[in-house]
Amino acid sequence: MDANAQLAAAAMFRRALQVITRDILGAKHGNLGVELNELIGKTYNGVVITKNFAEVGYIIKEAGNQGAHPDKDPDLLEFTAEDALDLRDIFMELVSDLFVVPAAAAKSKAEFLARRKIVVKP
Repeated sequence: MDANAQLAAAAMFRRALQVITRDILGAKHGNLGVELNELIGKTYNGVVITKNFAEVGYIIKEAGNQGAHPDKDPDLLEFTAEDALDLRDIFMELVSDLFVVPAAAAKSKAEFLARRKIVVKP
């Protein structure tokens, strides 16, 4: 994005989603759209993968496809800086929901329990 290569940024967000889906969440390699739906209901670090994850992932996948193959629709040849920023925000929502928020919540809980000398029994 800093290089003003908005189409490339879109394709890279798609690739990052693919890495998350396959390499981190363990989806069977194949079609990314199918992989996203396959993950619904599975758990990663205590987080249940929801339909929202698949829907947000689909948006990122499709925008990345447009970035990589804009020639299929002349109306999509222009991918603006605003488009790239919006896609980045959408991607960061997905990353935050999956990795950042759960880690921050677990850290806060652990710190609170330690300060208050509370032992949680299994």
